[in-house]
This record gives sequence, C-alpha cells and structure tokens, in this order.
Amino acid sequence: MATKWTDAQKAAIETRDKTLLVSAAAGSGKTATLTERIIRSITDADSPSDISRMLIVTYTKASAADLKAKISKALSLNIASDPTNSHLTSQLIALGSAHISTIDSFYYDIVRAHFQNISLPQVPRITEETELIPLSHSVMNEAIEDMYTASDGFERFMEHFTSARDNDSAAEIFIDMYDKLLSQRDGIEV
Repeated sequence: MATKWTDAQKAAIETRDKTLLVSAAAGSGKTATLTERIIRSITDADSPSDISRMLIVTYTKASAADLKAKISKALSLNIASDPTNSHLTSQLIALGSAHISTIDSFYYDIVRAHFQNISLPQVPRITEETELIPLSHSVMNEAIEDMYTASDGFERFMEHFTSARDNDSAAEIFIDMYDKLLSQRDGIEV
C-alpha cells in the first residue's frame, strides 16, 4: 500500500533545486518525508543526486539509523530492477559514509574538529539526558525566581500551580508542560 502524503509532505518531497528545512512536531512524519525525498532525489532518472553531497540530520539516533536502512533498502530494490545502473550502485556504496546523523552529533563533529578555535577542552562531550534533568530544573527555578521579582502578578499566577511558594514543584510542572507541548503533533498556536 502506497503512503498517503499530506500536501505539505508532498511539497517537501517533490521540491527540487532548493535547500529545505522541514520542521514539525514529533510523530508527524518528518523522517518518512525526508527519507522519501532523499530516495526520489537519488533515484531520479533525469537528474540524480549524490548521497555523498548531502547533509542529513535528524533528532534521534533511531531516526538516523532507520533513515539509512530505508535508503539502503530502496537503493537495493532499484538496483535489482536495473542492475546495470552504476549510479545506484555507487550510491549504495557511498551510503556507508554518508553524512546521516543526529543534529547534536553533527554539531559535535564540528566542535571536535575546531575546538582550538573556540576555546573548548580538547575532548568535549555530549551531555547525557540524565545530566540535563538537574540542569533544566536549576534554570527553571532561576527563571521562576526572576519572575517573582519582576512581576507583582506572578505570585497570584503561581497559586494556580502550587499551594505554596515551591519553586521545585513549579519547575517540575513547567518542564512537564513544556515536554507535553513539544510532543503535540500539530504544535501550538501562539
């Protein structure tokens, strides 16, 4: 069964000769859309693209691995249909070293290659998710404290979230709310 693409997804898949930024909420089909765009671009009979000249970034390692696997499968199927197509064969070979990664890994590679130019330690590292939790709580607590100082109405506002001036509870509530908003398929209207 063929995938039923939305109009926005079709536009992202079919637009050529332009740089695109596809931004949408979690679960909205970004990786599937990106995968289809890449496959169609590489297998285009009239003007095929070269995977080694693409930079492909996703948000999760699972998405990057899934994307690579789907491109590999599509290329293999196309090669089976046209075994003399040297372009498709070269693309399958190039796929192993293609620039397909998470966005944080992409930036990490840049920082690691140029650490001496930006005054960072020689061995920078990507922070683990567990390390970010206390950091995000600390930042949120500081923001809440600043709001108490900056706004007379903030204390009344906060009464709707906590029974006492408890920044830790409020921070947890706001961080949870932020995470839930991020996971909304259609985002939020501001």
